[in-house]
Amino acid sequence: MLQKSLRFQKKIVKLSAIGAILLAIQFPGWAQSSPKIEVKAGAGMEGAAASFNSGNYNEAIATWTSLIAKAGQAKDALLNRAKAYLVIRQPLLAVADLEKLEKTAGRNEKSMVLMLKAVAYSDLGNKEEALRFFAEAEAIDQNPYVYINRASVYQSMGNLEAARSDIQKAVFIQPTRANFFNLAVLERRSGNFSICADILTKILNGDTSFAPAYVQRGICLASEGKHHDAIKDLLKAITLEPSIADAYFQMGKSINALGKKDGAKSYFLKSADIYLAQGKMVEYQSAMKLVAALSK
Repeated sequence: MLQKSLRFQKKIVKLSAIGAILLAIQFPGWAQSSPKIEVKAGAGMEGAAASFNSGNYNEAIATWTSLIAKAGQAKDALLNRAKAYLVIRQPLLAVADLEKLEKTAGRNEKSMVLMLKAVAYSDLGNKEEALRFFAEAEAIDQNPYVYINRASVYQSMGNLEAARSDIQKAVFIQPTRANFFNLAVLERRSGNFSICADILTKILNGDTSFAPAYVQRGICLASEGKHHDAIKDLLKAITLEPSIADAYFQMGKSINALGKKDGAKSYFLKSADIYLAQGKMVEYQSAMKLVAALSK
């Protein structure tokens, strides 16, 4: 199924509004997608969607807030505002909007609302409640985004087998590059480096410009001690996308493993700079500890 499905990966897959947002808030390392809101006709709705899609979330929220008072557009505005709250990490505000929608939602709409509530409760740290909402959403509609986001929750709980099962369901329903990539990352985190590399190789056979796949395959190769091959992949990733901090970090580790401390230090410093700019303080501190160790 993997080889057959990946034949279509050169095509651009346009994610639904919900799918795009949910993918955007997954765990680090998983496939990311810029959040999008579908443009709906009506005064103000197009402008709000345009603001959201360009990253002006507060402006979009302000517009949707003014539209919520208008009966004809209140439902769409509430749903979109809830999505925006999730993107800016305000899950309590999202839940408030979603609970209003749930009262009048039809069957298919309710599945969507429950799925978003699950994401909100996961952000709030209530994993058990998140899983309950995912289960309710799944009972209504076997949506691939239910599975891919529930997999994130399972992974955060250390249940990699359940996470793998959900990602495989997502791949079966929607065999996109993003879902295959997420499966590869999970295999890496499970220690199945050869399986991870195999999936990533098939992805890259269909799209040689997908930088994250080179990074993850480089990490898998390095984990198997194949540092020269890993470095080739990581350099390719950096060439394609110079802002991937993980690529520089793993480059430092692989170069250090080959006994070249000075070269390794420069890559760790570069990764630290990018992590800091991105606000990833845990990763920044990890990189700086390695820089300090190599400076002794």
